[in-house]
Amino acid sequence: MTRQNGMLHLFAGIGVGAAIGWAVGTLYAPQAGRRTRRQLASKAEDTLDTVRKHAARVQEEALDLLDRGQAVIEKGAQLYRAASR
Repeated sequence: MTRQNGMLHLFAGIGVGAAIGWAVGTLYAPQAGRRTRRQLASKAEDTLDTVRKHAARVQEEALDLLDRGQAVIEKGAQLYRAASR
């Protein structure tokens, strides 16, 4: 499995876990429905914000890694061309 697929699976797992947690919390909540729904919605929003921040960070790191890899390949190509002359 590639690293990118692994990250996608991680975020999918987080999303599924959040959905299951929300469902279980709704079913077994000891408070009034309206108050519980507000609290769950707030927690879900916080969780989603956290996931978005982590996803943005991972994307930024992946793009940086791609740029660095392209620079290394270009440097290798230049060295190869210079050695071929």
